[in-house]
Amino acid sequence: PGSSVQVRMRPPPASQSHGGGLSERAFALPSHTPARAPLTPVPMTPIRSIVAPHTTHRPPAAPSGVVAMACATPGAVAGADVISVNGVPYSKLDTIGRGGTSQVFRVLSPDRKILALKQVKFDSDPGLLEAVVNEIELMKLLRERKLNQVIIELFDSEVKMEEETVYMVMECGEIDLAHMLQRQRGTERDGTLSESFICMYWQQMLTAVHAIHEARVIHADLKPANFLCVQGALK
Repeated sequence: PGSSVQVRMRPPPASQSHGGGLSERAFALPSHTPARAPLTPVPMTPIRSIVAPHTTHRPPAAPSGVVAMACATPGAVAGADVISVNGVPYSKLDTIGRGGTSQVFRVLSPDRKILALKQVKFDSDPGLLEAVVNEIELMKLLRERKLNQVIIELFDSEVKMEEETVYMVMECGEIDLAHMLQRQRGTERDGTLSESFICMYWQQMLTAVHAIHEARVIHADLKPANFLCVQGALK
């Protein structure tokens, strides 16, 4: 008391840490920041020098022969003969029938359906041409009367005078009644037909014949070979 005491604060040692454990030297900033070196511009490559040069596209060469014809026709099967009816290509698979002036082929349509294509050569015979055209008109009439369930359906037809040929595109039967009878007899021990088999197909035959009679049409060549089984139904 009565005398003044001067207190002098000593700074902490340089190694003593504060707060986050960093020394004063860690927070010391240099009094002078050296000037940065100027940036050297990098030369830019023009875009046109990295774009590939223009090339002319050349389509591959088309194959030759029948394969070339099938490949060039949309919807046709490669390697198959193509028959065109009203501009629609049908790929010929095999021959399923043959007559004096006509052939019937199994064909594949562009929508991948198995159909029958009948080809008739009239060879400048007006009588034969008239008979075939009459058959086409009758089949169209039966189609208009909704008799496709019992009569083979005609999908398309064309008369090509320059080829002297008539083409008819129809439903394709899996088997005719004549071959069906032979097959059925072979499955029986004594070669006879079962009563149920006879009744079922006899009824379908009578239904089909009655339908065309109602349309005022008479079939001049009724025989087992002219009845076709289409998806289990006799027509």
